Amino acid sequence: MALAGAPGWRKDKMHPVPLLAQAWWERVNDSSPEFRLAAALASILADDQKKRTPEFRCHIEPVEIIGNWSAASWQESPDRNLVWGGSTLEEKLGRVLQRRILTAERQGISLDRPTFPVRSRFAAPLGDVVKFIERHIDDARLEALLKGLMLLNWSEKNDDLKTTIETPNDCPIPAEFSLLKLCHANEWLTLRDDKNHAVRLEPAISRLACAGRLSDATSRAVNRLVASNLAPMIGPQPGTDRHARRVAAALLFPLSWSDHQKLRRHVIEPRPQEHDSTDFESDILKELVPE
Repeated sequence: MALAGAPGWRKDKMHPVPLLAQAWWERVNDSSPEFRLAAALASILADDQKKRTPEFRCHIEPVEIIGNWSAASWQESPDRNLVWGGSTLEEKLGRVLQRRILTAERQGISLDRPTFPVRSRFAAPLGDVVKFIERHIDDARLEALLKGLMLLNWSEKNDDLKTTIETPNDCPIPAEFSLLKLCHANEWLTLRDDKNHAVRLEPAISRLACAGRLSDATSRAVNRLVASNLAPMIGPQPGTDRHARRVAAALLFPLSWSDHQKLRRHVIEPRPQEHDSTDFESDILKELVPE
């Protein structure tokens, strides 16, 4: 992969690793949280046929996926999407996050649908994402698995591939992550009186988090949720610069629809219709972060 950065090697001496069949998935799946998180990132697809926001692999090496994932070829000159770099995994993921949001911002942010650009074949389990935030994940192993899994042909139809895996969440959900992720949702938020609900993407929120300014980022997130006709039960959350960047990196993991609803129940005040649920209060008590 290091040689892929040298134009001479790309042009004359080597070709990109071809797209691998999804059968490799079963051969290498070790059922670890690092594997599931890596698969969620590696299977992030281009936003549309024009591929203005590309497949995740294009952020790590200068390739372009030809046609409907039929082959991979070197780019004649690396484009601005090639942003993978930094001393830590959260720095690398933060750079990818900012690049994809910047591209979405330039395309125009929709007011009536989720526009966070992480359309993926595989959803990261919320419990694994919390482990990532709390640093209970082997970052080096996650990155190594990511660089292998990004070589799979994720557009290949495979009915046997489970795109969502529910795992137990032994750690409380950080309130700051719930606030920020609801502003970077890749799925609809569903309320009992609104079939589908989208929170407008506000790029300043993730920029503040990546800069280590967690209190400012969560303050903007609270304001954005209120403006979206949602009522957060909590206010801005403090945190160290290091923790803020970790939370920002975690925003890149795509979540399932059901996990988005868990985050909503975690920090958003229920509407009158939702008080009918006998499970609501017990769910909140289980998920709230203790002070």
